[in-house]
Amino acid sequence: MPDVTTDDDVQLYYEDAGSGENVLFVHEFGGDHRSWEPQIRFFSRRYRCITYGARGYPPSDVPDAGTAYSQQRAVLDAINILDGLNIERAHIVGLSMGGFTALHLGLEFPHRARSLVVGGCGYGAEKNTLNISRVYRWKLPNNLNRSVVRLLPGPMLAVPHASSFRTRTLVAGRNWWNG
Repeated sequence: MPDVTTDDDVQLYYEDAGSGENVLFVHEFGGDHRSWEPQIRFFSRRYRCITYGARGYPPSDVPDAGTAYSQQRAVLDAINILDGLNIERAHIVGLSMGGFTALHLGLEFPHRARSLVVGGCGYGAEKNTLNISRVYRWKLPNNLNRSVVRLLPGPMLAVPHASSFRTRTLVAGRNWWNG
């Protein structure tokens, strides 16, 4: 059974299919590495697709200590998977719990992510890190690649759901959608 050993000695099971640019899939709380099977089947025709079981999801190890689990640990586990497979950069795809991991991997290790696909990501902050969520709400627009933001047409940013992004971007002193 293929696995990667994390920096805190937890074995994480992974599956690897296809070849090409690397895509790392990070699963949701209610699923496991198998949740991505339809996406792996499709994308592995063109990309190297990696999915893994998060700690606590067999066949990965299930540590007994509660201290072995945290949101930061989930990000480090994804980095350990990349490191264990000698992958410098990958497209990171995450859903729900995995979306949170993907988002924070992009924020904390932007040099390791070619792109991020973040689906259904709520914050779900741990009590002792609640203020960090406030920082990230302002940090995110500042860390986005300007070329990506420039691709968004002005009318797209005028829709109601983009108002908080526009506000944070303007407050941060940026007006990227106008060039």
